[in-house]
Amino acid sequence: MLSFDTGVEISVWIILLIAVVVGSLSGFLGVGGGFLMVPALMYGLTMPGAVAVGTDIFQITISSAYGSFVYGQRGAIHFAMLLPLLVGSTVGTRIGAGLTDYLDDAELKTAFGVMLLIGSVSVASKTVSHTYGIELLHNLSLMLLLGGTLVMSAIIVILGFENIREEQLLAKQ
Repeated sequence: MLSFDTGVEISVWIILLIAVVVGSLSGFLGVGGGFLMVPALMYGLTMPGAVAVGTDIFQITISSAYGSFVYGQRGAIHFAMLLPLLVGSTVGTRIGAGLTDYLDDAELKTAFGVMLLIGSVSVASKTVSHTYGIELLHNLSLMLLLGGTLVMSAIIVILGFENIREEQLLAKQ
């Protein structure tokens, strides 16, 4: 049994089962497991949002290292694209990790839920587009995915900086 700060105790077997299911779905669907694992940790195992994200990112680091090795052996890595992706994602991760200290669980859960909803509508739109050859739905899918991500990211950054400002104002008083 594993204990959490929330007072919840969960069998390690349940955690392993969740990890295998999420890992399998990630492998089948070709998607990052974060959008599956974070809700499983937050809602299924009652972890606070920041702890769920941090735990997931740490486990992704190790599983991604294995995946990188396998894809590297196959020659399936575009090294010219790697450096800008690493720089951008490292900067973004630093900003995101810093802001989670200033966002409460409700804000994180709401933002994450809206992102999942937007992603789901985007995938459904793209699937219908490809099935029935409707180009407009394909374009809508791209707009939802990219636009939704940008808008939600901006909202999270704005909320984080507003919370930082409020905390600084309270500290001055």
